[in-house]
Amino acid sequence: MNKKVEGNYTLEAAILLPLILFIITALLYTALLLHDWKCAVGAIHLITMEGEAVVRKSMEPATGSIDYEKYLNRGIFEGTRDYMLEETKLEDVLTKYIEDKGFITSIEDIKVELTSKGIRINLHLEFQLPMPVMGRFFKKSGTDYKYEDYKSFDNQPEYIRVFRVMMDTGENLPGADTILSSIKKAFNFVMD
Repeated sequence: MNKKVEGNYTLEAAILLPLILFIITALLYTALLLHDWKCAVGAIHLITMEGEAVVRKSMEPATGSIDYEKYLNRGIFEGTRDYMLEETKLEDVLTKYIEDKGFITSIEDIKVELTSKGIRINLHLEFQLPMPVMGRFFKKSGTDYKYEDYKSFDNQPEYIRVFRVMMDTGENLPGADTILSSIKKAFNFVMD
């Protein structure tokens, strides 16, 4: 017995199959987009921490080695130092990290500014989607990623060290003991 198959199955498959493939491709591109975005955020966090290490201990950004001799011999003008060479190296490390980890990311612009007080990172990424139809679909929600932030460095150990040196110096100065005792009384009064 030959059964005659109507053409509506073929028509439904012709409509549903491209729709299903489009949804699967969109989900795949979304996963790639989120992966590359998270890699960029991780790279920014890494560069922020390395920038602080560069400033605090004169670390070499490319190798991660610390020049302890340079750290111990820093003068009082360390805060006015120019970090252009270190900024370039941090930009190179950030670029390499994003290029190595990202799948569909291209770096449009990257700028790292380093001072003794903090680090500023400006990053502009473009996520390149290979299919033009998908590019138009994602363009509405955003395939650009712009990051601009400034993180100031906390130097609590240095603050404690300077405070301790000043307290020890103040205890050895004549007449400073009366000022110190009045300050301690004020702090004890506030603490009680």
